[in-house]
Amino acid sequence: MPLATTIRGRLAYRTEASFAENSSGVTTALQALRITGEGFEAVKTTVESDEIQDGGNLVDLLQTGQMVRGFFEFEFCGQHFDPFFAAAFRRLSFTETTAAKTGITGAASTDIFTSPSAHNLVVGDRVVLSALTGGSGLTDGGVYFVISTPTSTTFTLSTTLGGSSVNFTTNLTDGTVTVTNYIRNGTATPSFFFERYYADIGKYHYFEGCMVEGLTLSIAANQKITGRVSFMGIKAGSGTTSRGTSTTAAPTTPAIITAGPRVASLLIDGASSSRALQKLDLEIRSNLIATPVVDSIYGQQPILGDWRLSVKPQFYFEDDVFTAKHLGHTTLALGFTIGTTSGAANASYAWSIPRLQFAKQSPLLTKKNEHVMDPLELVATLDASITAMASVTRTLGS
Repeated sequence: MPLATTIRGRLAYRTEASFAENSSGVTTALQALRITGEGFEAVKTTVESDEIQDGGNLVDLLQTGQMVRGFFEFEFCGQHFDPFFAAAFRRLSFTETTAAKTGITGAASTDIFTSPSAHNLVVGDRVVLSALTGGSGLTDGGVYFVISTPTSTTFTLSTTLGGSSVNFTTNLTDGTVTVTNYIRNGTATPSFFFERYYADIGKYHYFEGCMVEGLTLSIAANQKITGRVSFMGIKAGSGTTSRGTSTTAAPTTPAIITAGPRVASLLIDGASSSRALQKLDLEIRSNLIATPVVDSIYGQQPILGDWRLSVKPQFYFEDDVFTAKHLGHTTLALGFTIGTTSGAANASYAWSIPRLQFAKQSPLLTKKNEHVMDPLELVATLDASITAMASVTRTLGS
């Protein structure tokens, strides 16, 4: 009898159109993942019987509930993990509002844009204006940021996030606005189906209704950029056939991203910084809350708790700027870009965390013959200019 081996194992997924849809036999294609390890499993809750039994024997161990806990670990590589980064930010995708809104007009006297129907924009959205008629001073194909939404059909734009209103000198009589390649933490609840395949023995394990519970990203000097995505799901199963119509093999491109040439544009308090950074760890937690019910051991879809982002940069100690901020409990803004736009499968990701507060800072004398490091523990908090705590702007490669 053959034994299962990891080199012939595979973890594949699809985004669910509706939560735990696979229970009703959905059959669409799966995408295999590039992973370095995984840990999906069925987690049961049990209680012991309290029945008094002559001889002191345990009468029964009763199953009261069942759910899925899981994770996969990865080496960061371009667009391959975009669905999970978006889900960690509680967004459906980097392009969840791709439906272009046409018929946009603008009044030069007020610099206010008007949509013929509800625009569904929110402050901080990154938009592209295109197919412009009129509107001198606006760039056709230019990138702008929403800075206000006076009504459901009107909005104003800036060329920078949280900046001043863009000025145009003639009325815009027609145009299109599209939100794309930009996410910030929101309240969407995407879910995934995962299938683990053991090719040696022809067995499949299934995990339904998996929502992203957390994401970590680790960036260190002279190292690969690595990460981990964790999930809370509703139901597990097993079988001898795939629940996908097909499975697309894990891509071999883009290349794995390393620190150094693929990490750039360090911004501290909005200004370019040459400060020496040794490593940077980020952790997103969605604090999902399970929903047990009396009529099923599987429960219902988890609900969202508070969204949290903690950031742990470690700088080489060179001055007391961070000490002063820590002691004064003042905020810090941090920005950085990872990835590359060289190659069609690649992308760069510009992170912006505009309001971080200090939880800890301690440049210690640890050992002889070592650098004095300045490790920070920072917590992201709500920034009014984007009505969120963090954003990521994606630029696709070519």
